[in-house]
Amino acid sequence: MCYFDFHHHHLGVRDGIFNASLENTPHEMLISLGIHPMEIPPNWEEAFDKIKEKAQLANCVAIGECGLDVRSNASTMLQKEVFHAHLEWANTLGKPMIIHCVKQYDALIPFRKKAKVPMVIHGFNKNKHLAMDLVRHGFLLSFGTQLTHSSSLQETLKAMPEDAFFLETDAKDMPISQVYTTAAQVLGKSEQWMKDRIKENLINLGIHDKLVREK
Repeated sequence: MCYFDFHHHHLGVRDGIFNASLENTPHEMLISLGIHPMEIPPNWEEAFDKIKEKAQLANCVAIGECGLDVRSNASTMLQKEVFHAHLEWANTLGKPMIIHCVKQYDALIPFRKKAKVPMVIHGFNKNKHLAMDLVRHGFLLSFGTQLTHSSSLQETLKAMPEDAFFLETDAKDMPISQVYTTAAQVLGKSEQWMKDRIKENLINLGIHDKLVREK
């Protein structure tokens, strides 16, 4: 299997899940679709109807990134309304969710209880205590490039159940292989073990696409 980048913004240059948009939904890549909480448009319902349609594409394997962000100009109430719409559609399609969250982790818990699909918080960079609390509530976590230089985040990774994490680059230019190398070193494993572990976690997530299985 390749170095699978769980959440990235790099069109056509790496394997993984590309954070697509209504204007850019490539068919040759695995993609996710959603409305970012920092980018909720005034006509979000109209935009979301289009997302619902495109999210049914076979290569769209996740809903998001979507979620809650304290920095957003949108009110908390509106963010929750938009997030709930994503949750209902993810439940309908049976596709996992990729979640963006900034200083709103407690507010995610009620949504987790309503979800029939896995929820993965991407770009997780907080402490071990919060990570373990989120895992206890059924969330999965994806670690990004900060893992390569944050000793605190490396300690968090060490505490994670092996079946509850993924690796990503988000919008960073760092090669995803560098994140894998660090993660393997932190856990005292080989890079091949790390690739196999992520592949198994993807399958557990319900992503059975041949692009994952055959590489």
